[in-house]
Amino acid sequence: MLESTPAALPGALLFVDVDTRDPQHISDSFVQLRRLSASGLGNVGTVVVRWPGTSAPDDAEAVAALEDLDRQLGELRVAAATGVASANIGDSHSIRWSAVDSDRRSGSASDREVELASLIGNGRALWQPEQYHYRLPSGRHSGSFVRLADAVRTIRDADVLAWWLLGDVAEATGVVIDTSTIVPIVLALRSQCAAAGIQIGGMQSLHSYPATLPEFTKAIREVSVSNAPVLALLSVSSTGTLRQRLATALRSMVDDHWRMHVFVDKLGTGATDFDGSLGDLVGNSCTWFCPEVVDFRRNESSAESCSLCKSDKRSRVVQIDPRSFDGLVLPDPELVMPDIRFAERSRDFWRICDDADALALDVEPHPSSAPFRPHRFTMGVRVDFDPLLTSADVENTVGPNGPADSTDASAESSPLQDAVSDYLRGCTENDPAMFLTQAQLFVGIASEFQRAEGAGEHFFRSVLEAVAPGVDVCSVAADVERIPDDISAQIVERERICIVSLGVVTGASLHSILACIQHVRRQAHRPAAEVGALTVHLRPPSHRERETIVNPFGSGRFLAVYESLLPYGRSPIKDEQDYLNSLSHWPEIEASEYYRARLDYLREGLLDARENMGIFWAMDKDDPVVMRPGSWYGESLSGLASLVAVGSAVQRRRHTQASPGTVPEWRQFEIPSIFRSYYDPFILASLIRWLQPEECWWGRDVNSSAQIVQELLNGYNSEADRRLIVGELLLAAALGKVPTPAIAVLRDSASAMVNSVSSESASSALKLGLAILDREYAEPSV
Repeated sequence: MLESTPAALPGALLFVDVDTRDPQHISDSFVQLRRLSASGLGNVGTVVVRWPGTSAPDDAEAVAALEDLDRQLGELRVAAATGVASANIGDSHSIRWSAVDSDRRSGSASDREVELASLIGNGRALWQPEQYHYRLPSGRHSGSFVRLADAVRTIRDADVLAWWLLGDVAEATGVVIDTSTIVPIVLALRSQCAAAGIQIGGMQSLHSYPATLPEFTKAIREVSVSNAPVLALLSVSSTGTLRQRLATALRSMVDDHWRMHVFVDKLGTGATDFDGSLGDLVGNSCTWFCPEVVDFRRNESSAESCSLCKSDKRSRVVQIDPRSFDGLVLPDPELVMPDIRFAERSRDFWRICDDADALALDVEPHPSSAPFRPHRFTMGVRVDFDPLLTSADVENTVGPNGPADSTDASAESSPLQDAVSDYLRGCTENDPAMFLTQAQLFVGIASEFQRAEGAGEHFFRSVLEAVAPGVDVCSVAADVERIPDDISAQIVERERICIVSLGVVTGASLHSILACIQHVRRQAHRPAAEVGALTVHLRPPSHRERETIVNPFGSGRFLAVYESLLPYGRSPIKDEQDYLNSLSHWPEIEASEYYRARLDYLREGLLDARENMGIFWAMDKDDPVVMRPGSWYGESLSGLASLVAVGSAVQRRRHTQASPGTVPEWRQFEIPSIFRSYYDPFILASLIRWLQPEECWWGRDVNSSAQIVQELLNGYNSEADRRLIVGELLLAAALGKVPTPAIAVLRDSASAMVNSVSSESASSALKLGLAILDREYAEPSV
């Protein structure tokens, strides 16, 4: 006798497995009940004998077994209902109850649920960590995860699960499973069928997750033979999408000759049998187990709306491997800092952009580049090159009748033009610059405004004089579908061509012009030209996207004057806006004047951070609005430019490529070192803004975070600097970036400043931050 369900609670179900029909063996199995503890047996409400083989016992066998079992339980003073359960291949399971329990009606679905729940509990297959949460193979985040493979720890575990499947198999039945981790169950099923003289068909496991409809169709086609049925097994159904997709494929491939068993349904309401309660799955699908100990609806969400990502205790994310369904996590993080060397290379570019008001956050792309941007995103950071091509002197030459002749209007060089020219003069020895000196034609990509004003082509001609004086330069629109005839004629005659672009985000416009150039030459029956590219500012989101942009041009034929790594989509300012919007139903917060003013400021899109209330919390219009001189990130940058420059250095460090052959790295930013390395409040505020909660490492003991925050605040003597940092940390705490032990220090500092600061708007900001802390951290621990 082997115990299947622990008798831990009153009314527990106990399975007794017997290996043969020999009466003496069965009697000996019942004697083993005495080995169980008296307290455990006292909680047993039902004992079911699992009959061996694949056919039901005859009346004499069943009666003899039940009488012997009732006698043994009576001697142990256990008052439990008794029955004999049997499985028949191709037929439903049946339970015959003893004479005294003849009125008992136990559904096989509920008994099956109890047994699987026991195996999941014993195998610790339900993961509920306290220090992190999961990113599921579907991309959703969850505080819990069920790995069915952990419930199968022994051969017997696989046997008993396979036993419940015998009613849905026949000769040549094909089997489709969603993950190879449950292959042991299928092997046990095959063995039990073989013992009964039944040979089931082939088995196919999905190779990826989530699977597409064609993948399901292919798997079903591989296992289906003539009119034989198909048995589908899903380990876990989370959102129901995979279940519905598999059912659709089964209906289209094998009509009604299929059955689907879902072992665990995270969002279901209870175990079901083939009763048609699943709507369009009409009687062909059943659910074994729906965990009640976890509210999966509350614990699972999309990555964008995940509340656990903002938790100071569980913000760390562990990826679930879609092949093994194991957690992927390294024991210790690699501690990193922002890449200041990378930041230094672009510091002049950010200063030029800042002076020209060319930066914006969370706005629509420039109309000329909008077709090439991901449609679902606004641009988290946008660089507008139109103002960068025109100096202040040129703007003053525009009269009441519009600009003068484009050649005259562009006579004055812009700061960007000077910087790019100086760079090109100083790098003629590297391979991409050597290609520029050998190019026979330059094709510039310019916006409609730049082409109409002549500023784009003038810029290209001016900077290229440094490396290729006298070479022909022309310009085309970014979204051109057909290159004009006059430019096509030049392309046909030139063998070495260079595409020139002001800014590159996705590389789509570069690649489009490259394709047009080669098409023109192919139409003229000319061999493909050697085409290179020069761009002023290259800003993909990661190294992988950079490779995608550069690869079509080959080795040594791509040159970027300035490089940054910046995310495609939202900036961290959008996180603030979304969070503040979520507080609108709290009267004490909604009543805050600063709250309403802040939302209005954020809704307008951040085009100029020098105006209004400033980009950071608790700033005042009379505060210094630039970064301190001498920074690695830029010279005297505004808050907006500081945020962009620092964000690029953070993104660069996130995506620093690991050495070939090394294991994946879990990178976290070392907050104690960051706080001790930077003093400028704009830099620190920008860093805090860009980091996500799971990226912040506060030390091996989070209790030290209180001292870290206190040391940081003690280092500021200026009221303006101190309240800016306190204000930003209040917001960071609300977003889950500050550990709970540091909250008390932050609360005390903010409370002390509320009535003493000279700025009324800053005081309102601190009051709002404290109100949010009261809401999010009602009982902070120290």
